[in-house]
Amino acid sequence: MIKSKADNLLPKWLRFVKGVVDSEDIPLNLSRELLQDSSLIRKLRQVLTNRVLRYLQERSRKETKSYMEFYKDYSFFLKEGIVTSNEQYEKEEIAKLLRFECSSLPSGETISVPEYTEKMKAGQREIFYLSAPSRQLAETSPYFESLKKDGTEVLFCYEPYDELVLMQLQQFE
Repeated sequence: MIKSKADNLLPKWLRFVKGVVDSEDIPLNLSRELLQDSSLIRKLRQVLTNRVLRYLQERSRKETKSYMEFYKDYSFFLKEGIVTSNEQYEKEEIAKLLRFECSSLPSGETISVPEYTEKMKAGQREIFYLSAPSRQLAETSPYFESLKKDGTEVLFCYEPYDELVLMQLQQFE
């Protein structure tokens, strides 16, 4: 099968990914209707999505600086993936790629969701986040003051849609 745009091989939120998929399992004379409903295409989509996520997670660990440049440009797509995905496993894998400022770090430094969960106090089961246009406003919030007194770390969400993203995540590990 040779197509310039294969919309159903990757989810829409991965529309920034370009490449070639070479698979002997897909026949060359596959009709458009079969392509849309094929279990083989669904499996291929799942494998490709997982491969892209693993690649990005590896880059986020090994090449932090270049990943942060990527993240500045493409974080919106990752967040869209959490909002639009129906699979909780996929949402959690995408969440590993997200970066937020944290109350325990200096301004401008970010932390991943797994790093945040590792630093949580014993017995803490919730991820605390505060949505505000800037760190200065977040740190003057009465909600933050009460969490700060307890020694609870808080993620700061500056984008208007970050709160929706974390609500859609629902759970993490």
